[in-house]
Amino acid sequence: MKLFSERLYILLLFVIAILSFWQVAFLQYPLKYDMIDCSYPWRFIVAEHLQHGMLPLWNPYQGLGYPLFADIQSGASWYLPVWVIGYFFGYNIYTLSAEFVLHIFAAGLGMFFLGKSLRLSLHTSFLMGCAYMLSGFFTAHAQHFTLIAGATWLPYITAWYINIYKNGKLSDVILLALFIFLFVSGGYPTYIIITFYLLSVLTILMIIKLIKQNQIKRLKHFLKNSLLLLVFTISICAVVIVSISDIAQEITRTAGVSLDATMLNPFSPQSAISFLLPYASINDMAFYNTDMSMSNAYIGIVILGFFIFGFLIRFRRERMLFLLLGIVFMLIAMGDYLPLRQFLYDHIPFMNMFRFPSVLRLYTVFGFIVFSAYAIEYFLQHYQSSSKKLRYIALSFVILFVAVIIYARTTTYLEIRNFIQHAPFNFASDTYRMQHIAFQSFIQICVMTALLLILFFVKKRTHAVYAVSVLLIFEMLLAVHLNAPYTVYEKKFKQKDVYAHHKAEFVKGFDSPKLQPIKDHNDAAFSYGPFWRNMSNFHKVISKDAFTSLILNNYNDLLVNYPDLLNKTIKKPHLFLTHQVAPMGSYEKMFCKKDAFIPIAAYTLPDIEEEKATGGHLEVVSFKPTEVIVKTNTNSLQMLVFVQNYYRGWQVFVNNKEVPLIKTNVSMMGTMVPKGENLVVFSFEKPYVVKSFKISSLSLFVIIIFLLYKFLFKKIKKTR
Repeated sequence: MKLFSERLYILLLFVIAILSFWQVAFLQYPLKYDMIDCSYPWRFIVAEHLQHGMLPLWNPYQGLGYPLFADIQSGASWYLPVWVIGYFFGYNIYTLSAEFVLHIFAAGLGMFFLGKSLRLSLHTSFLMGCAYMLSGFFTAHAQHFTLIAGATWLPYITAWYINIYKNGKLSDVILLALFIFLFVSGGYPTYIIITFYLLSVLTILMIIKLIKQNQIKRLKHFLKNSLLLLVFTISICAVVIVSISDIAQEITRTAGVSLDATMLNPFSPQSAISFLLPYASINDMAFYNTDMSMSNAYIGIVILGFFIFGFLIRFRRERMLFLLLGIVFMLIAMGDYLPLRQFLYDHIPFMNMFRFPSVLRLYTVFGFIVFSAYAIEYFLQHYQSSSKKLRYIALSFVILFVAVIIYARTTTYLEIRNFIQHAPFNFASDTYRMQHIAFQSFIQICVMTALLLILFFVKKRTHAVYAVSVLLIFEMLLAVHLNAPYTVYEKKFKQKDVYAHHKAEFVKGFDSPKLQPIKDHNDAAFSYGPFWRNMSNFHKVISKDAFTSLILNNYNDLLVNYPDLLNKTIKKPHLFLTHQVAPMGSYEKMFCKKDAFIPIAAYTLPDIEEEKATGGHLEVVSFKPTEVIVKTNTNSLQMLVFVQNYYRGWQVFVNNKEVPLIKTNVSMMGTMVPKGENLVVFSFEKPYVVKSFKISSLSLFVIIIFLLYKFLFKKIKKTR
């Protein structure tokens, strides 16, 4: 069924995306939590590199320095949208908000294209897109950009994979490779692993199907396209693959996390109430035994009605696959409430590397919406015969929600009048769960009653479809706006004030940080309004503070096993000279007397004449993230310590001659400088990363040129 043109449907999706988060889209309130603590500073530092003509290879500010190029979990270093926004506009609260809203729209658009790939009508595809971008997943995870990015590109990958199987066009293969690159470079690593497994299983099933049907020609074509997809994907993702390979053995996460950590923040059985009443899922989190961002899987009460209706019509294999996907991942998302998550942890590779089982409910939301879409399609084609069954479903919901309100009222005094005056569309910390349940139950009664009236009294199919569609969208928009103050934006602050603070306080460029004690550069000292973590990225000071899951092994060793040495080190500036050097083996004995401890194997240098070492002077000539030039002047041999995490790729040159780079104080870097005046250069180089970046860039350029020729130039040629 086609009520509008395809372009108008896409325009409507864009308008609805803006309306769903208008407080962010119209630059009123800032995003909150991890979006401000993580995504904003990481995107800001990547943009700073790009705008100063540098690849984002090393971040010297956060956590005493780390390889920025390999921070895949940040979803920033190689993510194409970040590069476009960062290079041309830079990052501030306005560009961050725009990127977020555009991702919401792109997610809905991707679901729209998936509907088309499944050969559903444009209107059904449009409703799929609306339901997806207005779902509880996006509302709950508005603070988690990598989850949003992963969810955005998942429908595109699914749609174009189906296109390859059905059509087998080269343009489909190339587009899928591009979407995989966006998914891998910007999405949540867990989704990369899960989607890889799903696509692998699906590919095997399709090959088996083609063999059984004896479609040898089509099988060869599918295998050829699969091989081309592999080649294109590897080439465009080269920089991400090389980056992950480079850091894999250097971080704590590669070893996996404990089983207890794996079970943290499940989609608890209690959270299943969010399928009916998402407004209830953000109050009394102790009851839900999970985080507020992990308890919402809402797909819309009207969509849920169609989901139930889907069991009353003829099943098709495609529908069953999406239903099975949704059910299986809902069970896995429940964590330690069921044995499935532990089974995967124990037996499936890489499934011991991530926490938060509830994030896997993305596949539940995704699968259930697609399953429901087939029921919507049936409704559009068989309106009269479908109406009776849908009326029973709607009436059942009305009875259910009336019973819920009665139960809520019998258990406690609801004070609904006071609740309505103060709670809706605000972050209300003084309300309780039963109030949220009763309030939204009343809303759902109104919605289901409206649906009943449409099904009873609207006889013309087109009018009924219009009415049901408007009801579906309105109801989901309302659900988004009830929950948004809790999980999307911060009403205590205005975006204009955040932007003004950014302009006044955040540092542009890479001037040399002052040689001050590192301990003075902590997040608390720079906190303001919604900002309170990873602040060193904005102020361009070197700090030990870092809110991140990327932790280098040697830095973790320093944090956990040598906290006193870390505290002693950060009392110094990020560059300092010392003659108080000792081998690591004498750490406990010499801790109070020495400033620098180095491996015993490296302690083969000439003894420092302590009686002559009366200090020295250093001057920072130039400071860039990947190159620091220092002049030293000492009256004896001394050690120059650079308080940055030791990592492969760093080199040091004294007077244009490469000298040994010594791991100092477990995780830092240092080198010996002779007496007199010296020019010392610390340089970070990753030639393989640079080469892989060139391969990815060239591949991306070729793909874009091909797609422009395919879809733009040919269309222009046809119109002439």
